[in-house]
Amino acid sequence: MAQEGSDRVRSLTARLLGLLTFALFPLALISLYQTQAVVNEAETLSRTALLAETQRAVRNERELLQEAYGAAQALGAAVLSTRDDPETCRSVMREFVEGHPKFVFAGYIGPDGVMECASRGDAVDFSTSPDWEAASEDPSIQLQANPRGAVTGAPVLIASQPVNTDEGFQGYISISIPHTLADYLLPEASLFGDFHVATINARGDILTASGGASNASGFLPRNLSPEDIFARHGKVFDAMSTGGERRKYAVIPVFEGRVHAIGSWPINASQPGARSINASAPLAFPLLMWLVGIAVAWLGMHNLVIRHIHTLRDAMRRFALGERGAPPLKLKNPPEELAQTARAFNRMVAILTDSEQRREADLHDKTVLLREVHHRVKNNLQLIASITNMQLRQVETPEAKRVLSQLQRRVRGLATIHQSLYSTPDLTKVDAAQLVDNMVNQMDLIAGRTDVAPRVHTDLQSAMLYPDQAVPLSMLLAEALTNAWKYTAADDGKQPEVRVRLFCDADGMLNLWVRNSRSPGKMALPEEGNGDDADATGLGTRLMAAFIVQLEGTSEVSDTPDHYEFRLRFKPAEFSDDTNGN
Repeated sequence: MAQEGSDRVRSLTARLLGLLTFALFPLALISLYQTQAVVNEAETLSRTALLAETQRAVRNERELLQEAYGAAQALGAAVLSTRDDPETCRSVMREFVEGHPKFVFAGYIGPDGVMECASRGDAVDFSTSPDWEAASEDPSIQLQANPRGAVTGAPVLIASQPVNTDEGFQGYISISIPHTLADYLLPEASLFGDFHVATINARGDILTASGGASNASGFLPRNLSPEDIFARHGKVFDAMSTGGERRKYAVIPVFEGRVHAIGSWPINASQPGARSINASAPLAFPLLMWLVGIAVAWLGMHNLVIRHIHTLRDAMRRFALGERGAPPLKLKNPPEELAQTARAFNRMVAILTDSEQRREADLHDKTVLLREVHHRVKNNLQLIASITNMQLRQVETPEAKRVLSQLQRRVRGLATIHQSLYSTPDLTKVDAAQLVDNMVNQMDLIAGRTDVAPRVHTDLQSAMLYPDQAVPLSMLLAEALTNAWKYTAADDGKQPEVRVRLFCDADGMLNLWVRNSRSPGKMALPEEGNGDDADATGLGTRLMAAFIVQLEGTSEVSDTPDHYEFRLRFKPAEFSDDTNGN
């Protein structure tokens, strides 16, 4: 009885109940923590909403820029083929502007800084412009605002796309967007109230702004360089505006890192429903209680459970990875439940180790025996084929030679199966692709053709088969290959072809196609049978039909003047130990 009571006291449940009693005291901390979590979540949602609002505000402008630069790339390709013909080039530019009402001008500035190809106006020389010198030294996408376009004379946004070839920089395609259209695409109102948004380029130039570019200077952040603003893309931050108001800002990229949008809201408007809570003093004591409770719970859990579980996990991992010589698992002062688990694990290791040793010994014996069986069968079949070959050399009548040749061919096919079986690691399956490849490589021995050998093409997909199907498949393939090899033909000057394809279709069916070329008038397939059998008893045809039945498959023949193709389709089956089967 005393031992039973001691075990209960040492149990994991009793120890965890004692630790959790201390952990449940800081309920006030949990409540305050949840309140703070709600406030933090509201702040996060507010920031996400600010970014989303900025994204929404510049969505139309981003699409406009994407359309402009996409068009510039297309015009660049067109200009390269027409730049030597200024009139054709100008015609291309005019047709583009006429077909795209959003744009008022399009032109091509050559590498010398002179724009001769434009949708309107005369040639313009930009080579002396400081902006051109910088743009030509480092060709890249440019976007600038011009209050008075050089050709249009109106306020425009100028989108410039460099034209490059293998020979280097070839100039710029410049497209002008009406400034009024770009400003119009920015929304006038927002769910956050007093919302403003502006877009700037890498130089800090204000491209567009809600209410006009002149209005942007009042709500943009003070004392922040363009580099600082671009570095904060995807972020929300507080800053003092140039107008002296504390505002919240969201920065997002608009186009390929060259243009960024700045959304601006007053602090109160950007956080609808948020409350300012100064909870540092009330949180101090509950936070201390929480820290103490967590520390005690963690230390207790680590000493009582975690370290023992880690030890048990490491032992299981070593056993799973194949380590069998390790000493029995020992836990240092574990709870009774974990001590029982360790003892059960040690018993399991001992039982499984002994069982594995017996199984490995049995498997080794079985593997050696099965490999020897396949090897001996293969050797015996090859011996039979060799004896048949010796007999074949001694007979003189064509009928006897034909019969012995057919017998030798079929025996070799069976030998190939057993050779493949004892060459595979598991000795029970054979790769149909390897089997077919071996049979194709032995076509000279199978068919014995003496004239021009055909060109052989194979397309073989791996598929594992049990001997129940591998044997009839190899025998059927031998007949089909003999037929294809013997009766393939081609027109004068061409080499005959034989194609063999093995693949699994979408229904999981294995397909074998054997195709040989034909030449009308030179050699035709016999009307009945396959191979040598066609001239005698039709045995090849009957054998192939029997093998198809044994495979539980279907076959079809494509017979045209230029080719003959045999197709077999069957489903790979699991091994059957039915002694009454075929």
